[in-house]
Amino acid sequence: MTKILSCPSVFNIRDLGETSTASGEKIKTHRLIRSSALDRLTTVDLDYLRKLNVKTIIDLRSPQECQAFPDQISSDMYYYQLPVFPTDQAQIDSQIIELREKYDQNPLAGFYNMVNTYRSLVQQPFSKKAFHDFLTLVVTRLPAGGVLYHCTSGKDRTGMATVYLLKLLGVDFTAIRQDYLISNQQTATERKRIVNVLKQQNANWILQATTRSLRSVKEEYLNAAIFEIFQESGNLHDYLQQELQITPQLVQQLRSLVLTDETMPKEEH
Repeated sequence: MTKILSCPSVFNIRDLGETSTASGEKIKTHRLIRSSALDRLTTVDLDYLRKLNVKTIIDLRSPQECQAFPDQISSDMYYYQLPVFPTDQAQIDSQIIELREKYDQNPLAGFYNMVNTYRSLVQQPFSKKAFHDFLTLVVTRLPAGGVLYHCTSGKDRTGMATVYLLKLLGVDFTAIRQDYLISNQQTATERKRIVNVLKQQNANWILQATTRSLRSVKEEYLNAAIFEIFQESGNLHDYLQQELQITPQLVQQLRSLVLTDETMPKEEH
């Protein structure tokens, strides 16, 4: 299970370190860190990330999100923009007027939007290439120090990136699913803040319900992605090899850089 970090200006920030693989190895601490956006990062918390030896930031947001809410990091950290979608497909950063136009008539609209977003995460060629590039970049940058990767809320694009990483590292899928769902408790405060803003602006209950769906993770969202993966490739292992073009050599590199035990789990066939 990933470890929740204390970094007040960033929510949903977790260290994959100490997560156990199915074979009994553990992920090294401070090597792989997931989070929400760093646009509110304070100097105190920036120093905290330095102490964790974070050397690389990978931003999975769209170009528009990056421009509107730029990460507040220092020049001694390597920063990469690697959008998983060309636009904010999950509508996380939509303004209230846009939300009203789309989501104040059907309380299930947000739920269905998220299900379709997760399908797109595994179907779209753009997203497949982005995740391939992400996993390759992680392996390339790990020798320099810790890698922190994020999207806006650290739950959907970051969530699927973490699913792929943990699978490649040999973590059991039940544990992967449990870890994915931790985002709900880690985004609760931010979700409540957004809903309170909607209430202050007299948004109806339907829009509030829809916004909660957009700002949450659900098993059904992840199931939608896994269903599409099984439709395309039969299983997650083959999807990573065939659709994301992740080679056994890259997997072994990743494991040698991240796992604590010298006896690495063998690549599945």
